[in-house]
Amino acid sequence: SPFIDPKTAVAVGKGLGAEWVLTGAISALSDTLRIDARLVEVGSGRLLEAAQVTGAVDEFFLLEKELASAILDKLSVRVSAREGAQMGRVATESFDAFLAWSEGLAAFDRGAMEDARRKLEEALTLDDRFGLATSMLDGLRGRLRELDGRRAEATSGQAKAALTRL
Repeated sequence: SPFIDPKTAVAVGKGLGAEWVLTGAISALSDTLRIDARLVEVGSGRLLEAAQVTGAVDEFFLLEKELASAILDKLSVRVSAREGAQMGRVATESFDAFLAWSEGLAAFDRGAMEDARRKLEEALTLDDRFGLATSMLDGLRGRLRELDGRRAEATSGQAKAALTRL
């Protein structure tokens, strides 16, 4: 992420009061994807564990789960059956839908609501069962309606004021 550079992850972790920081990278070459993860001890900057997985881009979510399991195994962390089931769920099986959703989320965070709406609609075109995209788009549409209402009220108020002055 642009917010946490691997070189400054320890400093960020200290600022947050964390004991460990998990950093990583995703690399794609053609249809092959590699995901790396590193667990760093904040106090010393020492690398505690590292793991990586490689596979087809369209298996991104399976690779993500595989990597999470590998890190948990290296740390000897055992998860309950319920936690394991939750880890096994994926929001979408379409990597392209996930990318569109991610771009929509970034646009939303920038305040570019129309761009966000377009990207979320694209995500749902790619996977119409993508629940995260559906709920986010529903919320965004509600917010856009609210903004349109405010804009209409302001425009109406300005028009009334102008007519009054005339």
